[in-house]
Amino acid sequence: MKIISLLTLGLLITSSVAMAGADEPTAAITVTGNGSVSAAPDMAVVNTGVMTRSGSASEALSRNSSAMTRVMSVLNQHGIEKKYVQTSGFNVQPEFNYKDREQPPAIIGYRVTNGVTVKVRDLNALATVLDALVQAGSNQISGIQFAFKDASSLKDQARRNAFRNARERAELYAAEANVKLGGVQLITEGPVSVPLPRRAHRMAAAQAASQVPMAVGENEIRASVQVVYNILH
Repeated sequence: MKIISLLTLGLLITSSVAMAGADEPTAAITVTGNGSVSAAPDMAVVNTGVMTRSGSASEALSRNSSAMTRVMSVLNQHGIEKKYVQTSGFNVQPEFNYKDREQPPAIIGYRVTNGVTVKVRDLNALATVLDALVQAGSNQISGIQFAFKDASSLKDQARRNAFRNARERAELYAAEANVKLGGVQLITEGPVSVPLPRRAHRMAAAQAASQVPMAVGENEIRASVQVVYNILH
C-alpha cells in the first residue's frame, strides 16, 4: 500500500510541474509585415449610355430605346459578351421651367437616361469600341477604369512579399535585442487591398470618337500579415 501511495504522489508532482510549465508565458516577438505587387491592368471598365430629351415622355423613351438598341448591337459586333454588359442606371425625369417665379414650375419636357457598365477585356480594342459606341449614339461616357480580370495570383504574391517583410523585421528586432529567433507561433492575415478600378480622365463623347490614346499604367495590390515568432533562450 505504501509503494502504491508513493507512486501516486510521484505522478501528481510530475503532472503539477508539467502544468506549471505550460502556464508560463513564452517569450515572443510580434511583427506586422507589409507587401505589395504592381502590374499593368488587363481590362477596362467603361461607363456609357444614352441621354435623350423630348416634349413627351413617350417620345424621349422611344428615341432612347432606339439609340440603346444600336449601342447594344455595336457591343455585340465587337465580341463583347452579354455577361460583361450590365445596366447601371435608367431614369425618366421631367424637366421644368423655373423662369416665372410667380407661377409653379411647369413641365416643358422629359429627359431619359439609360446607362450601362461594359467590361472590355481586350485593351487593344478599347479605342475602337469607344469610337463605335459614339457612332452608334452613345452620348454619355463618364470615364474609363482599368482593372484586372483575375487578381488571385497577384494577391498571393503580395502575401508572400508581406510574409518575407515580417521575417526581416523579426530578425532585425531579435538582433537588436540580442536574442535568437525561434519558430512561428501565430500567423494572422491582414486585409489584402485590391484597388478599385483605376479611373482614367473623364471624357466627352467627341473625345472618345477621336480615339485619344490611353495610358494604362500599373495598379498596386497590397497585403499585410501579423506574425508571432518565439524567442529562443
